[in-house]
Amino acid sequence: GLKNILRLHIKRVNSSEWEQIAIPKSVRAIVALNLHSYGSGRNPWGKPKPEYLEKKGFVEADVADGLLEIFGLKQGWHASFVMVDLITAKHIAQ
Repeated sequence: GLKNILRLHIKRVNSSEWEQIAIPKSVRAIVALNLHSYGSGRNPWGKPKPEYLEKKGFVEADVADGLLEIFGLKQGWHASFVMVDLITAKHIAQ
């Protein structure tokens, strides 16, 4: 995975400090988007339920909110399933 070769730091809204974000061991690719969709309308972030968003400290993805959606892809099969909207990518940060 990327854990040993990449460090990801984010600055949350209303914070002046950078925070290191753990990258799950299973993640092999990181994607950062500020779009509802890409790749001919694919939505890798998905439509998480409000309870999930609140638990993770995320908000609903919106192109005008100034936030990047950062997610991971585990394997080639995972990316393929995300691209055909069978599953969503692994949410890492927002």
